[in-house]
Amino acid sequence: MTLSKESTDFLQNLRLYLFSSGKNERETEDIILELSHHLSDAEQDGKSVHHIIGQSPKAYMESLSSEMKPDLMGWLKYLPMIFLGVFAYSLLGDAIHGDIAYSAYTLIGMPIFIMVMVLILLSLFRVVAARQLSGLALLTLFIPYSVLSIGGFIALVFLERKAEIKLFVASGGLYSLSGLVSALAAIIFLVAVSVWSKTWVSILIPILLYLPEVIIDFLSISESTGLVVSSLISYAAISVYILIVIKKTQEQSV
Repeated sequence: MTLSKESTDFLQNLRLYLFSSGKNERETEDIILELSHHLSDAEQDGKSVHHIIGQSPKAYMESLSSEMKPDLMGWLKYLPMIFLGVFAYSLLGDAIHGDIAYSAYTLIGMPIFIMVMVLILLSLFRVVAARQLSGLALLTLFIPYSVLSIGGFIALVFLERKAEIKLFVASGGLYSLSGLVSALAAIIFLVAVSVWSKTWVSILIPILLYLPEVIIDFLSISESTGLVVSSLISYAAISVYILIVIKKTQEQSV
């Protein structure tokens, strides 16, 4: 079944809108499949997407979403994975740096902050999916979100460093038993997430972030130089990986 770019884009936006609206994934896919058949039949008759939806894409998505029940339990299962995933990244990085100590700001404040940012991100997804936005409009939406996300994490890190009462401590980093166990637990969890999600992202990102730093630590160079070099290597590698993913996605959509 071959669809025009207009129909394909509409179905992708509809899937994103329903997903970010908390609708059941299986029900969403059934609707997408049924609608794709209708669009294919319409295109064979020389008709456009608007002949099927009968109104603006935004109005159609809102109307369809209102007829579907929210899948709260289906969404709740993702939150622990998100919380633990972020904590695993942080735990692995702190173990490498040799300083594992968390207060309530991290153990309680971080999950709350992540939940708020996820809710905001889902709202942005609905806006993007329901409207035909230009590149400038997308930047206008997501740059403030990125700034807020980074700023929030920096604020939590600052508060964490100022906190006097620590609820979880594993001193010595990778050179201590507690630090090594913590790092291994983080790695096992990230591998499990990779298997569950059927993607290498949760494994590749920490490797690209932390492996250069570990290698640089064994070289006889100054700490400041090592930090700059390892950071440049890490972010260059991550950028290359993102470009490869984008290129493959574009090739598959052709």
